Order: sequence, then C-alpha cells, then structure tokens
Amino acid sequence: MKQQNTNRTNNGISAANANKHTVTVQEIVKDIKDTFGGSSFLNATQVGLVLNMAKDKRGKFLADVPCYKTGKEKKYHVLDIARKMDSIKTYIPYG
Repeated sequence: MKQQNTNRTNNGISAANANKHTVTVQEIVKDIKDTFGGSSFLNATQVGLVLNMAKDKRGKFLADVPCYKTGKEKKYHVLDIARKMDSIKTYIPYG
C-alpha cells in the first residue's frame, strides 16, 4: 500500500514551500466566498470559523474592521476581512 504524503498544507503546497507562497487578497476573498456559498458578507461567528478563532480573539480582530448592522447582527464584507488578514499575515488557505 502506498503511503500518503502527510507533509502538505491545506491547499496542497508542501509544508517546506508554504512560506514561499504569497497569497493575494483576491485569493483570500475567493476562498472565503467559496467556503460560505458566495456570500460577500459574514457575521462574527463565520469570521471566527475562517480564522479558527475564539470569540474573545475574533472581537479584537474585528475591532477596526468596518461593519454593517442588520438588526442586532453585525456583518463584515469579505474584502475588508481579507485586507485585515493580509495586513497581519494570518491566513492559511482553507479546504
């Protein structure tokens, strides 16, 4: 039986080369939209899922990201989220 290569990141780039790959804001937006069915706006819980972040930490992350209030819920545009992720370099492609 052939052994699977487990030295891979989520997007198929070898772990050794992962730091050499630069992800663009557009790629981050595409990944987020693909994950959430093409939606351009996410709530805080969904942002937490993208970042694998606990509630207290995602609040800090979202503190300076523009939001749109829809009743009691705040929505965040994926482009704003992607720009913030790019500015702090905290993104590992999902899926």
